[in-house]
Amino acid sequence: MADNGLNIFNEIAREYDLWYEDNAIFLNELNALKLATSTVGLGPGVSIEIGVGSGRFAHALSIGFGIDPAIEPLKISRSRNIFVVQARAEAVPFKSRTFDSVFFITSLCFVDDHIMALREAARVVKKGGLVIVGLIPGESPWGVFYQKKKEEGHKVYRHARFFNSEGLILLAMKEGLLLKSAVSTLFQPPNAREYISEAPKNGVIKEGGFHVLVFINDNA
Repeated sequence: MADNGLNIFNEIAREYDLWYEDNAIFLNELNALKLATSTVGLGPGVSIEIGVGSGRFAHALSIGFGIDPAIEPLKISRSRNIFVVQARAEAVPFKSRTFDSVFFITSLCFVDDHIMALREAARVVKKGGLVIVGLIPGESPWGVFYQKKKEEGHKVYRHARFFNSEGLILLAMKEGLLLKSAVSTLFQPPNAREYISEAPKNGVIKEGGFHVLVFINDNA
C-alpha cells in the first residue's frame, strides 16, 4: 500500500475501530469465519493475522499475533493483548513454518503485491497448516458496491482492489495453497437501511458479499 493509503488508516484508526461496535456486518463476517475454521477443525495453535488493523477480528478469534503497515491501528491492537509488529504482507518478519494458521481478513485487497503476500503466508505457515482468507468478492453485489465507491474516490476504498474468489483460488494454488473449504455470508443488499443477522452458508456462493476461503499448505 502506498504511503497515502497508510496515512488514511493512521488518521481514521479510532473511527474505523468504532465502526465494529454492535455492527451486524462485522458479526456476520465473524460468524462466517468461525464456521469456516470450526469446519476444518482449527485448533488453538499459533496464529497470525496479516493486516490486523485494530485487532477486532484477531481478538474475537483468539489470534495471538498480527502485522500491519499502519502504526496507529497497531496501537489499538496492542491494547487487546495481541503481539503486533509493524510490517507489510509482502515481507512477514517471522521465520518459515512458524504458524499453524495465517489469516487475511478484508486485508488482501489493500496489499500492493497480493501474489507475494500469498507466497509469504505459504512460507510462514507450517506444512499442513491453514491460510484463511476473508474477502469481499468483486463479483458480488457488495463488491460492485465498493468498486463504485473506489471509482468515486472514497478515501479508503480508492486504495482497494477487489478479487473474484475463483481467481484468487487459482493464484493460491500456484503458491501451494489448496482450497479445503469455503463459507459465504452477507446475502442482504449492501445499501439496506438496516443490516440484520444472517446464517452463513457453506460454499463459494456468488451472491454472498463476504467469502471465507480456507486453504491448506501443501508445500514441503
